[in-house]
Amino acid sequence: MKIQLYRQPHHTFLALLLMGAAVFFVARNVHFEARPEEGAKVVEWHSEEELRLLVDIENGRFFEDREPQESYPALFSSGHEVKELPEGSKVCYLTFDDGPSENTPEILQILKEYDAHATFFLIGENITGETAPYVRQILAEGHAIGLHANVHKYKKLYRDIDSFLADYETLYIRLKDEFGVETALFRFPGGSACTYLHGQGKAFISQMRHRGFTCYDWNVSGEDAVGKPTVSSIKKNVFRNVFRYKTPVVLLHDSAQTSDTVTALPDILKRIAGEGYTFQSLAEADEYIFPKNR
Repeated sequence: MKIQLYRQPHHTFLALLLMGAAVFFVARNVHFEARPEEGAKVVEWHSEEELRLLVDIENGRFFEDREPQESYPALFSSGHEVKELPEGSKVCYLTFDDGPSENTPEILQILKEYDAHATFFLIGENITGETAPYVRQILAEGHAIGLHANVHKYKKLYRDIDSFLADYETLYIRLKDEFGVETALFRFPGGSACTYLHGQGKAFISQMRHRGFTCYDWNVSGEDAVGKPTVSSIKKNVFRNVFRYKTPVVLLHDSAQTSDTVTALPDILKRIAGEGYTFQSLAEADEYIFPKNR
């Protein structure tokens, strides 16, 4: 595949030649027009920054026409090594978003009782003088930490690629400086299919990949942070799907508003362990992105 970028004073033309098919895009400010030939794939962009991300149609991954460290140079990880699981292994990856919170110590105690390790995707603004020791406890007890957001506000975070990278760089620097963590894990608030991303999840993921980070969505959710969850509904939601997978990635939340998750957790751990699963963090797990037909 050949990719070329043409720039003129008031327009930018992006020509993608794939198996003989040409796709031309014309952009004025943040708008776009597309004139694809039959059989070609249309890729949208919503800002000048995203426009600088050229497209690899074959695998949906994006790359920049500049070195990734040129902007936001502190947002760079050495990556993490994926460890292949033994054949037939059943591993449950419990994940907790939005912490740390007043519920973190109890979650950690329950995990310890079941010899379970998990991954905590943290929010920077939730790390305070009171909750910072919980971050240290998470690390000391062998759990993994990932980036979630510094400020958990969708419109601001996903306004454009610069807003996203600036937010993540702030959180990454703080975790590194205060806790010695250079995590390679991240999860979008709302997931990579979040409507506030305007279909640009792949572009954002690719930018983070180039910086050494790995994205994790989920395939099982306790639905504990939407609607009016109860202890019963959280367990029911987890058990409905978790046993469909050999390596389920379970979404739960660690916030002041999700105390029912804490109450439900022992039964969740007990039943999943009873089906022959072990509990590991995502520290050595491969990337998991929502499937296209989700």
